[in-house]
Amino acid sequence: MPIPPIHYADNNGVFIAYRTFGEGDDVIMTSSATLTMETVWPWVKVVGESARVTWYDKRGTGASDGAANFSFEERVDDIRAVMDAAGIQCAHLYGASEGGPQSVIFAASHPDRVKSLTLYGTYPSFMKRRDHPHGWDMTLSEYGRFVDRIVASTAGDPEAMRWFWDLWAPTLAATPGFFEVISGTSRTTSPGATRLIWEAMYEADVRSLLPAIQVPTTVVHCTGDRVASIEGARYLAKHIPGAKLVEIDSNDHFVLNVYPEIVAAIHDHIASSGNRSTGVSERRLLTVLFTDIVNSTPTAARAGDRAWTELLDRHDAIARGLVASHQGRLVKTTGDGLVATFEGPSRAVSCASAMHQAMAELGLPIRAGIHVGEIEIRSDDDIAGMGVHIAARIAGLAGESQTVVSRTVKDLVVGSAFRFDDLGEHVLKGVDEPWQCYTLSE
Repeated sequence: MPIPPIHYADNNGVFIAYRTFGEGDDVIMTSSATLTMETVWPWVKVVGESARVTWYDKRGTGASDGAANFSFEERVDDIRAVMDAAGIQCAHLYGASEGGPQSVIFAASHPDRVKSLTLYGTYPSFMKRRDHPHGWDMTLSEYGRFVDRIVASTAGDPEAMRWFWDLWAPTLAATPGFFEVISGTSRTTSPGATRLIWEAMYEADVRSLLPAIQVPTTVVHCTGDRVASIEGARYLAKHIPGAKLVEIDSNDHFVLNVYPEIVAAIHDHIASSGNRSTGVSERRLLTVLFTDIVNSTPTAARAGDRAWTELLDRHDAIARGLVASHQGRLVKTTGDGLVATFEGPSRAVSCASAMHQAMAELGLPIRAGIHVGEIEIRSDDDIAGMGVHIAARIAGLAGESQTVVSRTVKDLVVGSAFRFDDLGEHVLKGVDEPWQCYTLSE
């Protein structure tokens, strides 16, 4: 079977290259940081023997457009863009290595569009955290030097290439003649794009989103993987509801020839998907924005009832327009504020910034709080659940003309132009664990 032709999905002016082949249930393949189909075609086509496979080159890689900057959130949204362009409403999702966290977010955010999730060689957090000891233990400067070596490998430096493949694929690296072959085929991503991709991985952390995954999930991982620890895979399997863990006795992270365990996991999900409903769930992973007017009571007293009512009407009209223009949904107004939801945190942060400016011009300074979490959609279109509660409590931490976000928001907009200042850990009323919070730097 020849490699199929390239098609393009337009995601807000960035064109993402994708290829579709085979027949049957749809499988979307989100691979590691810089791989393209040409690199792994010998095994990708095996999946296509009993499924309709769609592979796409991530932005900045292969035949897809690059960009001066791109965020983690935008790369997740590329999955949706490819599905829309290919006419795919619902698919089985495969995420490998750096593509794993992106697949986790997409599955949690779009349960109506994902039938199952298969993860290989991936992690909930690439870096070690205070409460997560399973990632790489490096300072920011140490990680910078680590990325420098990866970039040098991408640029073709022989010493860096040997270091890279000895770490990522020791079995392949020990194969006679391997470096002679790979030196002419491995540069599928520019050094600049490689740097952007790897720098974003330092901040990415999807642990808080794992309980929101509602689809059957299999985690496949090599026990001796030196890039992504097996303990990280075990963490994924433990915290994704009902997930199955398959461990492979190997030291490799990257393979050219497919592990049969990966294909079996995907095919098992396809075989059992006919027995599962894929209707829209009442639970969704969404970004929740709370705002309220600072010192509204004394301001109302000074203005008088009639003038205050007119100000609130203008506030509500402006707020509705700003939420809509940022592709959000206004859940309700609260008398001196609002509650809105968004598909992605960047839109919520941008909306909050625009609201600060617009309301200040009315003489109504506001404060805002933003959180990404699992929420319940009630029959009256209101929202409830712990994610809503956390967002409300975070909003209470904000001062005048200030936006406070949870760590989850900060982690998911990594790579964007937003900058945040650490507000420290806070114990939120009604929440068991303390939450790391940040203020948006305007």
